[in-house]
Amino acid sequence: MLATMPVRLRSFRTTRRGSARPTLAMASLVATFVAACGGTTPPLVVPHDELPDIPLEPLPQPIVAVRETVRESPTIASLDDAERALESGFYGTVAEALGTPRGDEPRGACLAARLRYETGRYDEVHAFAERCATIEARRIDARTLDAEADVARGRLDRASEILGALDSEPTAHRARLVHARLFAKTGRRDEARALFRRLIDAYNDETIRSTDAAGLSYVAIAAWQLGAIRDANQAFTRATRADRRRVETQREWAALFASKRDYGHAAESLDDALHTNPDDPRTLLALARLHMASDYDFDGANRALARALFLAPGLAEAHVLAGTLALYGQDFDGATASVERARAIDPTSLDAATLAAGIAFVRSDAEAFEREKAAVFSQNPSHGAFYTSLAEVGEWEHRYPDLVTFAREAIAIDRGDASAWALLGLQLLHEGDEHEALDALREAWSRDRYDVMVFNTLNLYDDVISRDYEDFEAAPFRFRVAHTERAALEEPLTRLLGSAYRDMVSRYAFTPVGPLRFELYTSAQQFAVRTSGLPSIGIQGVCFGKLVAAMSPSAGSFDWAAITWHELAHVFHIQLSDNRVPRWLTEGLAEYETRIARPEWRRELDHVLVVALESDALPPMARMNEAFTHARSAEDAIAAYHASSEIAAYLVGRFGFAKMVELLRGFRTELRFDVLAERIFGVTSASLDADFRRVVLARNAGTRTEARFALQRYRDVEAVRAYASSHPRDAMAQGSLAAARLIAGDSEGTNRAIEAALSLDPHESLALFVRARVELEAHDPSAERDLRALVSDGRDSYAARLLLAQLALAREDAQGAIRELTAAVAFDPLRPDALAGLVAETHGEPAELEWLARYLAVEEHDREALDRYVALLVEQHENARIVSLEERIERLDPMNRALRVALVDALLATGQSARAERHRRLATTLPAD
Repeated sequence: MLATMPVRLRSFRTTRRGSARPTLAMASLVATFVAACGGTTPPLVVPHDELPDIPLEPLPQPIVAVRETVRESPTIASLDDAERALESGFYGTVAEALGTPRGDEPRGACLAARLRYETGRYDEVHAFAERCATIEARRIDARTLDAEADVARGRLDRASEILGALDSEPTAHRARLVHARLFAKTGRRDEARALFRRLIDAYNDETIRSTDAAGLSYVAIAAWQLGAIRDANQAFTRATRADRRRVETQREWAALFASKRDYGHAAESLDDALHTNPDDPRTLLALARLHMASDYDFDGANRALARALFLAPGLAEAHVLAGTLALYGQDFDGATASVERARAIDPTSLDAATLAAGIAFVRSDAEAFEREKAAVFSQNPSHGAFYTSLAEVGEWEHRYPDLVTFAREAIAIDRGDASAWALLGLQLLHEGDEHEALDALREAWSRDRYDVMVFNTLNLYDDVISRDYEDFEAAPFRFRVAHTERAALEEPLTRLLGSAYRDMVSRYAFTPVGPLRFELYTSAQQFAVRTSGLPSIGIQGVCFGKLVAAMSPSAGSFDWAAITWHELAHVFHIQLSDNRVPRWLTEGLAEYETRIARPEWRRELDHVLVVALESDALPPMARMNEAFTHARSAEDAIAAYHASSEIAAYLVGRFGFAKMVELLRGFRTELRFDVLAERIFGVTSASLDADFRRVVLARNAGTRTEARFALQRYRDVEAVRAYASSHPRDAMAQGSLAAARLIAGDSEGTNRAIEAALSLDPHESLALFVRARVELEAHDPSAERDLRALVSDGRDSYAARLLLAQLALAREDAQGAIRELTAAVAFDPLRPDALAGLVAETHGEPAELEWLARYLAVEEHDREALDRYVALLVEQHENARIVSLEERIERLDPMNRALRVALVDALLATGQSARAERHRRLATTLPAD
C-alpha cells in the first residue's frame, strides 16, 4: 500500500457529518481539491464555527500568463549544457548546437531524439533513437521514446511491439506507463490496469525510490487511472519534492486537478512548469485548455495555443483544440481543417474523431455524426469520453436537452463513470428536474469524492437551498426565492415577468415549452454554484432554455428586473431556434428586448462601437460569434454585447420584428447567417455589414474623433510598430506608435514616438493626448497645455475633458472640474462617467438633484445613487417624483426599509393609500438601517 503522505491542499476547509460527504461552508466556497477518501477523516479539518468571516476570494486571475519576454539564450559548450538548455525550452539553441559533429555522437543523438519529440517532429525521432540506444544506459529510454513518437503518429502496432519487448525490463517504468495508456486508448482496459498496477507494485517494493521524481510521477498517474485519487495526489507531492523543476510532473498534476474541476490548483502546477520551461508546447497546450475550461477565456487560450503550435506544429492535440475554438466561433471550415491537420499527424486520434463528430452534431449532419461515432467506438468501445467531450460543445451551443442524452449514453457504456453521472446530474438541474438530478449527483459522489462541481452542488442543495429558499408558482412560472425576500419580490417579480412573457408570446407568436423556472439567489457564490458548480462565474444571470437562474437584489447593486427580463428573452430565442440560435444573436436580441422595455436599460456604449468599427475590430455578421470568442479584454466583451444589440435593433428597424422571428426559426435547419440573410431579408450579409456601419457612424458623426483617443485600439504593438516603421514621415502613424508604447508600459519608447510625431506635426492630436497622459501620471501641469491645444484645434473629446477635470481636481478647483465635466456631458450626454463626477462635485448643492436625475437615466445599476436621489426628494417634499420611482426602487433596492418608508409617505401624500399600505406592510418585514 502507498504510505500515508501529506496532501497538497492550498486553501481547503471542510467539516464532516459522520462518514458522509464533507460539507463546505457556503461563506467560504472555493474550488479546491477535496480530500475525502474511504470513510477516513482527511487532514486539515476545520469546523464551521472556526471559519474566518472573510469574503470569498475568487480563483487566481489571470490563471497563468504566457511569458512573452525574450530570454537570453545560454552558451552551450558541452552536451551537459545542451541537456540543461533543452529542459528549459531553448529548442533553437539546442538544435544549432547539435548541428555540430557532436550531434552524431550517441549521447548527442539522445538529445536530438528528445528535441524532435518535444517539438513534434515525430518522423525524425526513430533514427536518432536508434543511435541513442547503442548506449546501454540509455537503451530503455531511447526505445520508449521511439514508441512514444509512434503513438503520437498513430503507429500503434509498432509502438506496442517496441513496448512489449521492454516488458521484462525491471526499470522500464515509463515504457509500462506509455503501454498502459496505449491499451487504454484502444479500449483494452484490463491490460492497461495490469500495467498501472505494476507501477504501483514498483513503488511498494521500492524499485521506484523516493528520490526518483520521474518514477514517482508515473506512480501518481497509475494511481489516478486506477481511481486512487488521494494516493495519486500524494505521489505527485513526493515527485515534486524530489524534483520541483520536472515539467512533466507539474503538467500531469495539473491534469489531475483539472479533471476534478479544481482549476486554481491546476493553474499553480502549470505556473510551476512554465517557470522551468516557458516554451514547453504541451504545457502551453494544457494552459490553453485550462483557460477554456475555467472561464471560456478565448484570448488566453488562443495566445497559449498559438505559441504551442509555433513551437510544435506536429502536436495533433493542439490542432484539435484549435478546431474546437473555431467550432465555438461557428467557423466550420476552420474547425474541419484543424481535424484534417490532426488526423494527418495521428490518424488514430480519438480527440480528432470526437471533434469531427462535434462539428457534425452542431451542423445537424446525422450521417457524418454516425460515421465519426462509429470510428471512435470501433477503436475503443468503452470510450465514454466521446459523449462527455461532445457535451462541452453542446453547452456552448445551447443544446441543453442533448447534453442529458449524451450523459445517458456515456453511462450506458460504463455505469461506473462518475464524470458521466456528474454530467447527467448537472444537466438535469439545468433542465429543472431536480429529483433525478440530485440522485445522479449522489451517484457521482459515491464513485468519485473529488469532483469540485459535484461537491459544491450537493452542499448547496443540502445545506442552503433546503434551509433558506422556498418555491411558489405563478403560471406559467415556478419561482424560487429566499424566505427573507419572498414578501418583497413576489408581487413585482410575477407582475414584471408576467407582463414580459405575455408581450413576447404575442410578438414572437410562440409559447415556450414549460414548466419555466426562475430562481433568484442571494449571493453570487450560491448563484454560481447553482449554475456551474463553481463559486465564481462572473455573470449575473443565465438561461438554460427552460430554467433561468440569477442573482437576487441581496447579491449586489444591480437591477434584477433587467437581468431576468434579458434571460426570459433567451427562453424564446433558444426554444424558437430549437437550441440553435448563434450566441451573438440571442445576446443581441435579449439586449434589444430590455432596451425597448425600459429607456434606462439601454447600454450607452456607442462610443465603444464606433471604436470597434473605426479600427475594423468588429467581425462581419456572418462571423459575429467571433466578437465573443476573440475578445481580448473587458472592453472587447462589452463591445461584443453592445454591437450585437445594435445589430439586432438595426435588423428589426430595417426589416421588421416578424422577420427576426423568421430568422430564429430558420436556424433550426441552417446555421449560416449569410445564407439565412439572403433567404429571409433578400440581401447579402456583406451589404448588411456595410449599411450597418454607415448607419452607426452617421449617427455618431459628432463624436467620431473620440475614437482616435480610445487607446485599446493600439494594443497590437507589433502591428502598430510595423506600420509606423514603414511610414516614418507619417505623423499619425508615429502618434499611434506612441499610444501603443504607452499601453505596453514602454515609457522610453512612448517618449521617442511622441517626439517623432510632434516633430513631423506639432498638432498631431493622438501624440498630444498621449503626452498629456504621460504628464498627468508624472503630476506635470504641462498636461493642461496639451489638452487645451486639442480643444482649441477642434479635437475636443470626452476623454480630453475628463482629463482636464482631473487636473482641475488636482489643484482643488472644484468649479473648474464642474465646467470640464459639463463640457464632457455636452460632448456625449449618454455616458455615465462625467455625470457621476458631476454628482460627486455638486454634492450638497442645489444642482446635485438634477445631475442625479440625469445620471440615473443612463445608469440603471447604481443603488447608492438612487438612495441619495430619494433622500434629496424627501427633503424637498417632491412626493410625485418619489412615487414615479416606485418600480425603480423595487427593481434596484427592494430590501431597503428607508426607501419603502419614503414611498409610503409619498403615496399617502398623493392620496394613494392602498398602494401605500402594501409598502408599509413590506417595510415592517425589512431590517432597520
